[in-house]
Amino acid sequence: GDSLISGIDARDIHMDLNGEIGNNIGGLIGGVNGGLQNITANGVSIDYLSYPGTANEGIGGIVGFIEQANEVSNIYASNIRLGTDALSVTNALSIGLFAGLAENNSNLRNIKIVGSISAHNSTDGVGGVFGKAISSTGSYSNIISEVDIFSEGNRVGGIVGISQNNTRFEYLRSSGSIECSNQCGGLIGSSSNSEIVQSYNATSLSSSVASSTNDIGGIVGLSTGDETILGVQNVGEISFGAPGNGANIGGIIGKYSGSGGSSNLNLLINHANVTGY
Repeated sequence: GDSLISGIDARDIHMDLNGEIGNNIGGLIGGVNGGLQNITANGVSIDYLSYPGTANEGIGGIVGFIEQANEVSNIYASNIRLGTDALSVTNALSIGLFAGLAENNSNLRNIKIVGSISAHNSTDGVGGVFGKAISSTGSYSNIISEVDIFSEGNRVGGIVGISQNNTRFEYLRSSGSIECSNQCGGLIGSSSNSEIVQSYNATSLSSSVASSTNDIGGIVGLSTGDETILGVQNVGEISFGAPGNGANIGGIIGKYSGSGGSSNLNLLINHANVTGY
């Protein structure tokens, strides 16, 4: 889109949502079709309780849904919180502290998010910055996450929960902690046909939320399709102490199911301990 939202300074916003609320819910903006620049936020919280029923999609601390944006840049958000232990995000898809769902965008750069997420039952796609990122014609570049995540659901990442369809990431940096169960990565929980280059993870990964844990990686939990993972480093400790039926735990990638000759995995460095199995 050609529209542009710029120059927002938001502080001390609290949303208390209860029940079936629909899709594309953001602490500042529900949905954006166009650009988003020069946004500062401090102290945004959403307490959210969803009753059983159709899952809601696109829950974001700042924006619920971003699509067809030519430029999303210069975003700084601190003290952003989605859920608590008592009022957590439940029965929801695509949950991110910046944006829940980002689709068909061009350039997203210079974004820093600081905060926490508590996501309990029936959640899928939980990310420190983006819940789900799909089909970017440009790149996600220079994105920093300092986030603590607790999730009982699937596909959880320090930066992105789910990445699909030719999405490129470069210069990602994540620190904090993730407590999770399946398909969890320090940067991306589940990545398919994507590129991750020149990126760094210091987020620690652990689990006490499930009897078994699967596909846990310091950079990516589950990697499938034509993947490029190049020049990445993990220093985040990976510890899964509870015995169970866990499988596929790795310092860089938990499980790789790439297409073979079209993938490029190179210059991968792990400096962290992997313990528990």
